[in-house]
Amino acid sequence: MASLAVPLLFVVAFPLAFVSAFHAPTPNDAAITVVGPNSVVGDLVTSLDETDEFRVVQSEVTSHAKQDVKTRDSIGALLVEMHEDPSQGPASVTAYVGSGNGPSTAAIVRSTGEKVASQLGVPLSVQDLAPLAPEDPMGSNLFYLFIYSTVGAFMLVIVLAETAPKTKPSRMFAVVGIGSVLIPVLVFGLSSVFVGDYGASFGAIAALLAVDALYVFTIGSIAILMHEFLGGSLLIGVLLLTIFLNVPGSGGPVPYALLPDFWQWVHSVSFGAGAMESFRSLVYFGGHGVTRWILQLVSWTVAVPAAVALVAIAKSNARMRAELSALDRSTRRRGSIGPDAPIPTTPVPTQTATEGDLR
Repeated sequence: MASLAVPLLFVVAFPLAFVSAFHAPTPNDAAITVVGPNSVVGDLVTSLDETDEFRVVQSEVTSHAKQDVKTRDSIGALLVEMHEDPSQGPASVTAYVGSGNGPSTAAIVRSTGEKVASQLGVPLSVQDLAPLAPEDPMGSNLFYLFIYSTVGAFMLVIVLAETAPKTKPSRMFAVVGIGSVLIPVLVFGLSSVFVGDYGASFGAIAALLAVDALYVFTIGSIAILMHEFLGGSLLIGVLLLTIFLNVPGSGGPVPYALLPDFWQWVHSVSFGAGAMESFRSLVYFGGHGVTRWILQLVSWTVAVPAAVALVAIAKSNARMRAELSALDRSTRRRGSIGPDAPIPTTPVPTQTATEGDLR
């Protein structure tokens, strides 16, 4: 029955996790900025804000349109520009998108801009403030880096646990530490043969690999924690935490703004989202917003090894109590004989001399 646990986990967890997260990617309280005179955009803002799809940030400051997209405060922005003579009404609508957040979010902002422009009877122009690299038209290559780093990190611990199950956590952490340096470099190096450097600068790539190293160490630490809790069944716990919860909630396959409520909550606290959103900020948005996501990742990087240490201490204390209890029982058994009881002795054989021996 135990041998069926992992296949059963895949059969049950894949539809519950992945299908529930990805079945209908639509805006869910997605932040969008609308810039223009209140007399022109007021009704538009109200109609958008009344839906569950958007959370509108309204401004009359033109620079806020680009700024909110570049800093990732909004998935996009709509700028309604007026004629020099305000009495002539709006002149055009510009939709600012950031494909680095995911092509699907950019498409939604573009579609919303088309509706607004049609409603106002003006032309629409689109500007992509965070374009994807030519080698990455679908925006999926950073997600591949994320996935391969995830699998490489936990497989390192699983193989170690299978080949040397009595390895101490401290030695496992040493192996994971080495892996956290090698795995990101290896994965990026092999991937770059096909997808290049994501169109990013050397500094951005160096920062990306540093964040990936933190992520690999975190995943490896989680695998060690599962080994301490579950022993030989650690694969079940590892898959639940690092695949079935981590991947849908990371915002990698489907951006955060398009996830259902539960998965948006997972995204707001998970280590995977901390890594994935840091990747995007560093590569496509010049590092804007990266601090918030790195802190989310680092909190797990610190907390999980601390949990492993607590489990190891608890196990050590339990072993000591068991040994003391066994020693106490042994002492009690010896004491039950009584201090005044005669000590049994083995009779010493004696030999009587014969007349022949005396001669």
